[in-house]
Amino acid sequence: QASPERSEESEILNPSNIEHINKHKKQNKEERLESIKKGRSEKKFGIKKAKMDPHASTTNTDKRKHKPFMMVVHKRSVRERSKKSFAEKQRDLKKKLLRAGRY
Repeated sequence: QASPERSEESEILNPSNIEHINKHKKQNKEERLESIKKGRSEKKFGIKKAKMDPHASTTNTDKRKHKPFMMVVHKRSVRERSKKSFAEKQRDLKKKLLRAGRY
């Protein structure tokens, strides 16, 4: 800490004042992984929804949901769906649920 009255000698910095005193040695991979695991919580986030029958195959609608978007962009149904207004989407959903008998 320098006094308010500075002289030319006090302007020169001492390297020991600048250097990092508590230098950490470089960790190896095991130490890094250990410190990462110590910092993690045990709780897992997100819910993985299990199928009723784990051996059952996926439906076409499930397959469509996970299909890469760029493969589906050019389809007419996808283009029309993006142009629909909110009211049209609501109407179509209601029709679909009525047909399925859930409404």
